[in-house]
Amino acid sequence: MVTVAARFSPYLVAVTLLSLCPLRAADHYQGAEAILKRVAAEGGDALPPDARELWKRRVGDLQKKGAGLPVEAAVKEWLSLFDAHASLTEQFGYVPEGRLLIAALPPPAAWDVLKKEVLARPTAKAKATVREIGLRMLVASLTSDRAAFEKEFSALEAAGETEDPRYGGQSAQLLYLLRQALIDRSDDPNQILNSLQEQLKWLQKNKMSYPMDFAVPDLATILGEERAAEVLRTALTAENVKLSVSEGDKTLELARKIALERVDALKSPQWALAASLDAGELYEALERRFPADISSQQDYDAREARVYYLVGLIARGETEKALAVAEKFPSEGGIAGPSLAALVKAGRGEQAFDFLDKLLSKNPDLPFWSFYIGLSAKVGATDKMLERVRAGVAVKTLSPERRNELDEALIDALLAADQVEEGLAVIRKALVAGEKGTGSPSEASKKRSELALRLAQLGLVLQKPALVEEGLAILRADGAAEKTAFDSSADQNDQQIAGILFAAGKNGAAEKVLADYLLSKVKQNKAAASGGYASPDGCQDALLSLAALYHQSGNYRDVLALMDQSPDWGVADLAAIYSRQTDALGSAKEDFPVGYLVAAALAKTGQAAAARPIIEATLTDRPGFDRGYELLLELAGPEAEAKLDALFAADPFEERPLIWKAKLLLDAKRLPEAEATIRKAIAIDPSDGEQGPNDRMRAYAILADILEARGDTKDVALYRNVVKAIRLSEKADRFYEAGLLSRAVKMYQESLTHFADAYCIQSRLARQLFNLGRMKEAEEHYRRAYELMPDSFGRVESHCFGCEQAFEGTQQQGIAETIFTDLSRKNPDKPQVFYLLGYLRDEQKRYDEALAHYRKAVALDPEYLNAWKRLLSASSHVRLPAAERDAIAVHLFKLNPKGRSASALREVSDPKMIWEAVASVGTPAQKPTALYPFKASQEFLAGKPANPYRLSFGREELTPGGAVAGQVTISALASLLGLH
Repeated sequence: MVTVAARFSPYLVAVTLLSLCPLRAADHYQGAEAILKRVAAEGGDALPPDARELWKRRVGDLQKKGAGLPVEAAVKEWLSLFDAHASLTEQFGYVPEGRLLIAALPPPAAWDVLKKEVLARPTAKAKATVREIGLRMLVASLTSDRAAFEKEFSALEAAGETEDPRYGGQSAQLLYLLRQALIDRSDDPNQILNSLQEQLKWLQKNKMSYPMDFAVPDLATILGEERAAEVLRTALTAENVKLSVSEGDKTLELARKIALERVDALKSPQWALAASLDAGELYEALERRFPADISSQQDYDAREARVYYLVGLIARGETEKALAVAEKFPSEGGIAGPSLAALVKAGRGEQAFDFLDKLLSKNPDLPFWSFYIGLSAKVGATDKMLERVRAGVAVKTLSPERRNELDEALIDALLAADQVEEGLAVIRKALVAGEKGTGSPSEASKKRSELALRLAQLGLVLQKPALVEEGLAILRADGAAEKTAFDSSADQNDQQIAGILFAAGKNGAAEKVLADYLLSKVKQNKAAASGGYASPDGCQDALLSLAALYHQSGNYRDVLALMDQSPDWGVADLAAIYSRQTDALGSAKEDFPVGYLVAAALAKTGQAAAARPIIEATLTDRPGFDRGYELLLELAGPEAEAKLDALFAADPFEERPLIWKAKLLLDAKRLPEAEATIRKAIAIDPSDGEQGPNDRMRAYAILADILEARGDTKDVALYRNVVKAIRLSEKADRFYEAGLLSRAVKMYQESLTHFADAYCIQSRLARQLFNLGRMKEAEEHYRRAYELMPDSFGRVESHCFGCEQAFEGTQQQGIAETIFTDLSRKNPDKPQVFYLLGYLRDEQKRYDEALAHYRKAVALDPEYLNAWKRLLSASSHVRLPAAERDAIAVHLFKLNPKGRSASALREVSDPKMIWEAVASVGTPAQKPTALYPFKASQEFLAGKPANPYRLSFGREELTPGGAVAGQVTISALASLLGLH
C-alpha cells in the first residue's frame, strides 16, 4: 500500500467522464439570447477607443509590404514607428504588443542602412537616453558588430537609472541577461573572460539587498584550470555575488574546492555550491562561517543545502549527527533536496526510512513527510508508513501547514489502497476543520475548495451522484460567500463547478454558472477600460465556455447566437481568433478551437458551404485536431483529399492528415492506397501518445478496418485489440488521476490481456506498481516497456500519460542500461536505440555520453526530428562551438519549420542566419482576414478601435522578422526598449 500525492487537473476530461457518468436528461436552458440580454442590461457602458491600435495597424502595414519597399523608405518608416512608439509610451505608459515592431524589421539587406541612420540620429551625438542606447545596441546585434555592442553596453551601464527613469529600472534587470547572452554565444576564451570580468564589475557596482547570481560556463574547459581558478576565486570573494555553474562538472568541483579553501574570505554564503551529497565538508564550513544565514527560513538555497547535507549524513550512516541536524529544521516552509533514489542507490534506503520513521514519531511537525512517504514506496514499507501517517494526523498540536500535508497524505494513501470509505471520511473531517478556520482564512478556504472538488471528482469516477452533489454544494456555497468583483480564483471556481455540473448531466445549472461568469467578466472589462487596460480576453473565455457547453450538448443555434449577438468579443470577425482554444468544461486533453465550434454549428444548421473554409483554416493552425478532420470529411467528402495532402506537406512529422486521408480512401474503396497511407502514418509516431482519450491509436483502428475490407483478416484482431487495450488504459488513467491507484493497476493489467506489446501500458503499469511498493512486479513491466520502446518510436515520439518519467529511478535506469546496451549491439543500425541510450544518459546527467549517442542517432537517420531536438538540448549542458550549436538549430528548424521546431532558432547567434533560415522555407500562407462576422461585435467596434491588445492564439505562421524578434539577445533588447 502507498500514498502517492495524486494530483489531478483542476478540470475534468469531460468527454471521458461522460462515459463514466452518463448524462441524464438535460435540465432547462435559458438560451444564449436570454443570457446576452441580461449581460447587455447589467454589464455597464461601452469601452472607449484607443489610439495604440492605429500604431499597430501601421506596423502591420509595414510588415505586409516587407521587402517590396525600397531600402531607404523601409528604414525611414521603421524609425518613424519606433519614435511613434516612444510618444505613445509617454502618453499611455505602456503599448501592448510592442514586439510587433521588431517583427516588422526590414530585411538584412537594409540593416547596414538602418545602422547608419541610427548612428546619425541627433540624440546619438548628445547625452543619449537608455532608449537610444538600446536602439544602437539593437542595430549592432543585427549586424553582428560585437565591438559596437560592447561599447554601447558600457554606455548603457553609465546611463544609470536617473537618466531615463522609465527605462532605467528595467535596464538594470536586463543588463545581466544581455551580458550572459554574449558569454553563452562566444567561442573566444579571451572575450568570455573579459565579459565575465565586466559582469562581475557590474554586480559589484549595482548592489542589491541580496547576493546577485553570477553564472559561469564550463571555465575549466574553456580557459584551463589555472585561469578558471582565478576567475572563481575573484567571484567567490566578491561582495554581492552568488556563484552558479551553468555547465561543466569539472568547473563545479573546482568552485567547491576553492570555496572550501577560501571560506573565511567569502563575503556571501555560497549555499548553492553545497547542494550535493558529496559537499558535506563545504556545508559544515559554510555553517560555521555564516551561522545567522543558515537559520533563515527565507533562504531557499540554505534550506536546500541543509537537506542535501542531511541526506548525505544518512547515506554515510552518521545517524546521530543526522538526527541533530534534522531536529533543528523549523516546521514552517517546504524543503527541497536530492532525489530519494540517491539513498536507495547508496544502499541506505531502508536505513533512511527507519531514520525518518523514528524522527517523525518523535516530532511529527517536522517537514519531512513527503520524503518519508516517497521513500516508503521505494523500500516496500508502505503499511508502516500509513500507520505513522494515521498517528501523525491524530496529534492535536500539529501546525496548520503540517496538518494539511498529513491530511492529504492520508487521503492519498487510503484511496491508493482502495480504502475509499475511510478516505472519504478523512476528506469530510478535513472539510469540517476548514470550516472552523484552521490556519489563515485564505488557506482554509483554498483547502476546502480543493477537498470539495476532490469529492465531486471521485463521485464522477465512481459514478456516485450523491458525492458529486456533496462536493458541488460546498463549492457553490463557498464561492458565493467569498466572490468579489475581481476575484480570479472565484472565476476559476465557476469554471470548475460548470465542468462538474456538465459532466454530471446538469446542463442548465452549468449554463447558469457560466452566464454569471460572463457577466462578471464583462463588468470587469468595462471597469478596467477607464484605466486603459481593457482586454476582451476574459469576456472571450466566458463566451467560449458557454459555446463549448452548447456545442457539447447539441445546442448549435445557441453557439451561433453567441457569435452573432454578443458585442463583447473584442473583434469584428472570427478570423481574428479562430484558432483560440477553449477547455472550460474540464477538458484538459481535448480542446475546441473557436473555428471548430463555429464550423460545427454551421454544418449542423444546414450551412455547410460557410462551414468548410472555417474548418480548413482551423486545421491549418491545429493540424493535430481529430474532431476537425472528422468534420472536414463530413463537409467535403472526396474533395478533402487535396486539403489533407497540403496539411501533410506543411508538416511531414504530423501524422493526423495521413490517418484521415486513409479513412477517406477506405470510404472510397481505394484499399491499397488506404493501407499504404495508414502504415506511413503509423511509422511517423507509432506511440501516438500526444492524443487525448478516444483518439490515441486511431490509426490502428483504421488499419484493422482496411485489412478487413481487403479480406486480409490475419492481423485484424491484433489491431482491434491494440485499440481496445488503449481504451481500457485510458479509463484506468481517470482512476489514477483520482488517486485510486489499486483500481487503476487492475485496469492496466486487464488492458494488457488484450495487447501485451503496448510499451505505454507496460510503462504506466510499471510506474503504478512501483508507487505501490510492488518493486518485483514493477521490474518485469519496466523491462518489457524498455524492450518495446525502440519499435514503438518513430522519428517523433510522444509520451502518453504516465510514460513521461520512464527512467526516473536508479532501479529503472539499471534495467534500461542492460536492455539498451544489448540492443545497440544487436541492432547497430537502428537510430532509436541510440536515441534511447542518449535519453537515458540525460536522465543520469552523463551529458557528454548523451551527446555522443544523439550524434550517432542523427548520423543513422538525418531526419530523426526528436534526436536533433535532444541533441540541441544536450548542448546546454556540454559546451559546443557556437557554429555547431547554430547549425544544429537551423537544421532542426528546416526539418520541421511549420511544426514542432520553430523555437530552435531562438538560440542561434546570428540574426541574419535566422532570417535566411526562415526565408528559405518559403513565404508563410496568409491567414484569412474574414471567416464569419461577429455581427454585434462588428457593429460595436465600427469606427472605434476599442481593444489595444493584439489577439493571437495558437500556432502563428513564422516570419523572418518574427523569428529574429524571438532570438534571445534581440528579445532582451526589445524589453529594454519597451517593445514587449
